[in-house]
Amino acid sequence: MLSMEIIAGTIEEIAGLQPGLFLEHHMVMAVAVLQRIAASPCDFDVVCEGFQPVREPFVLRVHWRRRTARLADKVVRSEQRKPIVERAAVALSALLLGKTVPKASMIVTAQGEHADYWLPEIERALEISGTDGQDILTARIRSKKKQVSMNPLGWSGYAVVCCFAKNQPTIRWSEVYHAGTT
Repeated sequence: MLSMEIIAGTIEEIAGLQPGLFLEHHMVMAVAVLQRIAASPCDFDVVCEGFQPVREPFVLRVHWRRRTARLADKVVRSEQRKPIVERAAVALSALLLGKTVPKASMIVTAQGEHADYWLPEIERALEISGTDGQDILTARIRSKKKQVSMNPLGWSGYAVVCCFAKNQPTIRWSEVYHAGTT
């Protein structure tokens, strides 16, 4: 059996990993989604395409605290499912990048810039998406890769799609070259 590297962290760490952003609401939404998959911790198989940030294959193991779980129960009663899933994907991406890519500080983009965040210290664009359905994962990553490749700064970047399927939680993380790059 192939031994997989495990990168572990608590969802609450994202506030410190991305100190320039207010992600506390995102971490609670992540737990709202994660609790439907597993008790703490929840393991995500991380599949990288086009690059290898750490020894592959690897697992992102996400832990959370009871207090966050209690808040997550309230979020489920307060928010619609789609924005919860999208913000959960942002939280997981912040944890993943914070643990694997030095200097990956995220800055939110303006709407219409074909990316969700800039990573200025490494000159990358970042597009993030979340889904509950394993069946649409391939199409979603393809769509997000195309989107980030057209960002106005001309930067290459990453497309990260978090799939919160109960039977196979997965993160697809692709390196994307800008459409103008030859």
